[in-house]
Amino acid sequence: MRTPVQTALAICLLFCAIAFAGPKRDITLDDYFTQAYIASSAISPDGKWVAYTEMRWEKPREERNHDLWVGGSQHG
Repeated sequence: MRTPVQTALAICLLFCAIAFAGPKRDITLDDYFTQAYIASSAISPDGKWVAYTEMRWEKPREERNHDLWVGGSQHG
């Protein structure tokens, strides 16, 4: 079973691969608002869990959206 951290990493790698494989063009303001950012993160004291907040712009509502994700750590 994939954790949210593994899923987010897989999606990021997929988008990076697509970005480098696609045609070259300048970045637009709309591109900036389609990005997701990791705003903050924390590891549990026992090292078994990772929590982070993902921030992205919600275009229909014209506001920022913050989502909290918690996933298991492979090293804890």
